[in-house]
Amino acid sequence: MKKIKLTYFKKSSNKPLYFYFSKIEDLHNWVELKTDEDDRINDRVFLFTYNDINFDDSSNSECFVTERIGLIADLLSQYYFFGLDLLSEFHLHEYDTFEDAYLVAKDMKEGNPLCYGG
Repeated sequence: MKKIKLTYFKKSSNKPLYFYFSKIEDLHNWVELKTDEDDRINDRVFLFTYNDINFDDSSNSECFVTERIGLIADLLSQYYFFGLDLLSEFHLHEYDTFEDAYLVAKDMKEGNPLCYGG
């Protein structure tokens, strides 16, 4: 059985944390727990990405930037509802500012032709 991988880049740490889940709903539940913890904390911005395992190129990944981790849980609930475990690699980053998060997101999309105006 293929495992769903989450790489978590916590703002207060230099090393990523790795989590593996059997089902997308397990990942959703983990983010829900973070939502409960982080409802009281408004000092970070989240960059959430997922990679479609059908593409080797990271420029095909999707990126979401928000200060509300609950929105990420909502996004995952859509995958949970549809039972899509095909997207097996997720990344959750914490940043101090939107500027920092968007710079990393832009770097992730560097290979995409829509990254820069022509």
